Formats: sequence, structure tokens, C-alpha cells
Amino acid sequence: MIVIGVDVHKYSLTAVAVDELGRTLAEHAGPVDGQVIGWARPLGEERLWAVEDCRHVPRGLEQTLIGRGERLVRVRARSLQTRRFHRVRRDERAAVRTYSRPASPAPFQR
Repeated sequence: MIVIGVDVHKYSLTAVAVDELGRTLAEHAGPVDGQVIGWARPLGEERLWAVEDCRHVPRGLEQTLIGRGERLVRVRARSLQTRRFHRVRRDERAAVRTYSRPASPAPFQR
């Protein structure tokens, strides 16, 4: 399974896809729209989106992903922060790492 970590902002997003071993497969930066799904399709059939949960900002992307049959989990923004390295780490990579921990929540599906 490929996990795609997404950091969503008001008008743009960044995403990184990693495999089961944590190796980076691809990165994407672009507008907040369905374009990111087209980018992710060739990476593999089994995808899980780890989307940073920052209030209402990722809502449109979440609706698009669910509408197209994608699986996703919301990753709390607080769990992405580290005391020392928060400003250095990229949020989308942190979302993947946070979701990959053993005590992960169940995927959100409608």
C-alpha cells in the first residue's frame, strides 16, 4: 500500500507518496483540486491519503477524495509537531510518519 501525506493550504497543497518501507516514490505541489488524484493514480492501486486536519481548510479536498472512492485518514496537526524540529520538518512527510505508527486510527470512509 502507498501512503500519501498531504499538507493543504488555502490555495495550494503539497503531497508526498511513500511505500511500505518509507521510501519516497514521488512528490507533488499544486492547486487544491482533483489534479492530485491524477498524479497519484500511476503510483499504485492501493492508496491511503493521510491529510493534515487543520479545521476547514482540507474539507474540499477530502470531499473530492471520498467522492472518487479514495481512502483517507485525518492526522491531527498537533501530532505533526515536534518540539525541536517542527519548523524543519515538512508537514506532508510528518503526516505519513504519524499515520504509519502502530497506534494509528482506523481509516475514515463514508
